[in-house]
Amino acid sequence: MANLLERSLSGKDVTEQLRHYNQQYPITYRSWFESLYKDKYYYMGDADLMSAALLLDVSSYYVGLVRAAYRDPECAFLNLPFSGLGGTLVRNMMNFYNRRLVALAKRRWVAGYYGRRNAGWRELYDGFVPDIRLRKQISRGLRRWWKCELINLALMLRRASVVPAHQPPTTVATEA
Repeated sequence: MANLLERSLSGKDVTEQLRHYNQQYPITYRSWFESLYKDKYYYMGDADLMSAALLLDVSSYYVGLVRAAYRDPECAFLNLPFSGLGGTLVRNMMNFYNRRLVALAKRRWVAGYYGRRNAGWRELYDGFVPDIRLRKQISRGLRRWWKCELINLALMLRRASVVPAHQPPTTVATEA
């Protein structure tokens, strides 16, 4: 953005650059929303799911966006977040695991398991830096997510054994 402003103030033609920016901004904004915020409230109250999301979201942000800015700030700041191949891959990965975390939260809610492990939950992180140490945070987030998937499998099996085969499962009505 600063480059665009600098070129414009120096009298250069920025029409094409401005057109590109105006075309890409809504796409980037939508991608940012869908990757980070969409449906987050479904699992925000469950410590297991939210800690997996926090570790994966922040690590993905650093891998997909921050590392490029640290490596080459002049070039990285010319592009909007989630653009290019790296940004697209990170965005798609984030969309996938966030959809899974929402599905896990919904199952936990119906099964009465939502937030069961929240009491006394404490999290301490080493910090997030855009280097090789991100591997530790990513692996920790993946392990948390996969553990939640295993709990989900157990909830599915427990639910299947409780409901007779001839009776369709019922859903729990929530209060408005």
